[in-house]
Amino acid sequence: MFNKAINNHTNTQVTSSSEKGLTKEQWLKKGITHYENLQYKEALEACEQAIQIDPAYARAYHGKGLALTQMKAYEEAKRAYEQANRLAPTNAKICKDMAELFYMLEDYAKSRIFYKKAIHLDKKFEKGYFEKANTLRRIAYQFEHEKQWEEAIKAYYTVLSFNPDDIRARRTITNIRMKDAPLIIEPAPMTNHNNIIHPFNCTCPECYEY
Repeated sequence: MFNKAINNHTNTQVTSSSEKGLTKEQWLKKGITHYENLQYKEALEACEQAIQIDPAYARAYHGKGLALTQMKAYEEAKRAYEQANRLAPTNAKICKDMAELFYMLEDYAKSRIFYKKAIHLDKKFEKGYFEKANTLRRIAYQFEHEKQWEEAIKAYYTVLSFNPDDIRARRTITNIRMKDAPLIIEPAPMTNHNNIIHPFNCTCPECYEY
């Protein structure tokens, strides 16, 4: 019902006389303004207008994905992001926003894939990746601390789905399985220090403007 309402609304947009003749860039600018003002439905409409002018406009699909995410229309948001990614595969911001959507939907393996692509393109997205990885590790540690061993193991496997190079998580799983009452060691924050494998050591070009 909600998705149908979105489709019906976007298909019956009526532009005012002052909006006729706007360029795709002007529509996108309007969409950004609406988005910043938390007017997500209006932001979606503006992005749709930009797409009507140029069906290959990656930035408009990106904006559409952002608006739909805020409207909790996640399947439509994924499709918008995927189209944006196809049109601008070297844009790190699109990859990062896709990663965040998959993380929110608890699809951590796909989130990791798109975070990896984003970080390859622009190192500044490392911080967000490690913050999310630390959040998952804290959840796992809480189960471990409460001696909920089965839930702890599941949670640590979730950590590994997001960061397969987390040696501490692997060791903790082994420790829990081998002992009835394993020694609880509070997890250290993930860093790129030498004692922890950094998942994305690469020197790819920065995100291209699109």
